[in-house]
Formats: sequence, C-alpha cells, structure tokens
Amino acid sequence: CYRVYDYETGVPLPENAQRILRYYKGIFLVVMKINNRDSVWNYNGVKSAYNGKHNDFNATELRERIEEGIKNPESLEDFFQKNMPGKDINDKRKCISNDRIKDILKENLIHWEVPIQGVNVVSPHDTRSMFYLCSKVDSDRNILDVLSCRNCSYLCTSGIFNHSSNSDFKDCLFVGDKQDAQKLKQIVVEFITKKLSDVLEGISEIDVSAYFLIELKRGEKPPTHLFTKDEVRDEMRKADDRYYNVLVIDDDGYAHVIHRPKYEDGKLYPVEIKFGVPENKFVGKYSSFEELMPAYLSALEAWLRYLKDGNHIDQHLNYCKCNESELIEEIKKYYL
Repeated sequence: CYRVYDYETGVPLPENAQRILRYYKGIFLVVMKINNRDSVWNYNGVKSAYNGKHNDFNATELRERIEEGIKNPESLEDFFQKNMPGKDINDKRKCISNDRIKDILKENLIHWEVPIQGVNVVSPHDTRSMFYLCSKVDSDRNILDVLSCRNCSYLCTSGIFNHSSNSDFKDCLFVGDKQDAQKLKQIVVEFITKKLSDVLEGISEIDVSAYFLIELKRGEKPPTHLFTKDEVRDEMRKADDRYYNVLVIDDDGYAHVIHRPKYEDGKLYPVEIKFGVPENKFVGKYSSFEELMPAYLSALEAWLRYLKDGNHIDQHLNYCKCNESELIEEIKKYYL
C-alpha cells in the first residue's frame, strides 16, 4: 500500500506493480470474540480449539460439535485436547476447564490472602493516576461487565479481594507506577495459580491471568500539560504504520503514539485511541495525516471524559463535530 520496495528506504515500485495474496489451503472459521451466548463463548474460550481442528470438519459436523459443547461445555475442551498433536490425554497436567477454574475462584477468592509485602502503595492525594487490580470472575460472560467495573472485586490493602460497586473504593490497594501495577498482577497470578494447583491436586497447566485486570483511576493531582495538534502530528509521523498503533495520553497530558499493547497494557494510560489495522497510512512516514484532526479531537474529547469521570477511556477514532475551543476551555478547568 506504500508503493515502495522497502518501507525503510522508500524506493518506489513500478506504476503497474500489483499486490498478490495467496492462501494455499485451510478453512476460515469466523466466530465472535465475546458474546453472552454460551455457544460462542464456549468455543472461543477453549484454548486448544486454536489448533485448527475445525479444518477437519464440514459445516454440518462442526455445528453438531458446537451444539454438543453448549450442552456440555467440557466436551469441547476434551475433544480438542484429544486431537492435539503430541498431547497425552492421560497427562495429569492437561488444561482444566475455564468453568471449573471460575467456580473455584468464586468460592475461594474472598478467603485467599495475597502476600503484598513490599508493594509500593500510594494515596490518591499524592498522584495524578493510580492503578488497582480487579478480579472479574463474576463478570466474564457479560461484555458490559467485562468492559466496566460492574460485578467485579478489587484487591484491598489487606491482600483480600472484596466485591465493589462502581463508586466504592474503600480500602482498595493503589499503586502509582505502571511497572508496580504489572508486578502486582504477577504476584497475584503466581499466588492464585499455586492455590488452584493445590486444590486441583497438582494440575499445573492453569492460566488465570485473564481473570485479573489492571485498572486505572485518576488521582487528585492535576496534570501540567495539554497536548496540541502539532504534538499529535509529530507523534503520528514518528510511528511505524506496519504495526498496530494507538494514540495514548499519559497522566500529565502528553500525547504518544505507541505500538498497540496487549488489551490490559492499554489501560496503563488514561486515554487510548485506536487507529485501526496496520498499513492504513493513518500514521508513519507515508501518511498524508488525513486522520489528524479526527484523532486530535477524539483525544481531546476522551481526555475531558477522563478528567471528569476519572476512569480509563478506550475508543476508536470518533468522527464527531466537536468544537476544539470549547473542549479546551472545559479541559482547562481541571488544571487549576
């Protein structure tokens, strides 16, 4: 799409050059990533289903297999485990079902005390932004719950996960640094994995990381800088369009374009604006920056929402007809 032989050197291609994509074999299976319907969730929730086994079925056979999985969720896991190359179905280390893990966590999480000695705890008074760890064991089948703090529990200063409402953060354990937040999650995941392994009598292939998310909340210290359109353009120009990129605003009000992080890592910034797929020329040395104004206004609008509500804002480019001056006037009220 750049009409060059090489992205770095920029040597142009001939005018009659065409791009060709070849797929030699395989069947494409398209399913929704998250949905309230058990039929979709169970299939996508089976890690071993990603071994391409669907390639061995026709549409009718695969439909029958998924319908069976609706009635008995563990049947999908068992089926794909049995058909994974080199997988011993009698190996005690085989993956336990997600439903079984979730049930154990629901029953025990409020009783397990995470060792948090040495964690750098901060107060909202002392920081511009802070992070806390949220468990969404009770909300992993509802997309609205997953993307919000509904039906979640957070890690408290006591080391226990307590259930919360959207506005109740009493005794919540806050850390003020991105690295500290990631370290805290690692401590929790390792501790919970060990507890689950004990309950499940030594089964080791357990991944609970998806049940624990780092959430960001605004602190009480005001930001000192407000990003400009020129700063956003400079960041877009420096980005590499061959990768997924996002525009983020840090807690001091500076704009950055970074390679699209993992789902959770994006929440390490107050605002995240997605640019879409790679090679769309939204950013990078070959961009005409036609999306600069939408990106800038989207960032302003999202930054204002963050300053008002205090929660992480994650959205795609918003082609709204916002008034730049009015947005800036409202934003500056939070800088006093």
